[in-house]
Amino acid sequence: YADWCGHCHSFKPEWNACVEKGGAHAWCAVDGGSDEGRAIADREGVRGFPTVHIHHRGSRLDYDGPRTADALYSFVHG
Repeated sequence: YADWCGHCHSFKPEWNACVEKGGAHAWCAVDGGSDEGRAIADREGVRGFPTVHIHHRGSRLDYDGPRTADALYSFVHG
């Protein structure tokens, strides 16, 4: 997430709706505009915003699907 990113602002309500659905997963967002967030984004190979990575059992899955709550939730909860 980057506060200056229009795509992020559009995606934020969908992200929040997905998080509110719950489930047995931890959800977090990283502010790519902060020093700490940029360090995490660099480590994760983020090249654009918003970027969604799912970490599961030591593996990372890159989400490239529709930016909707239902699509993201379905991807995670498959």
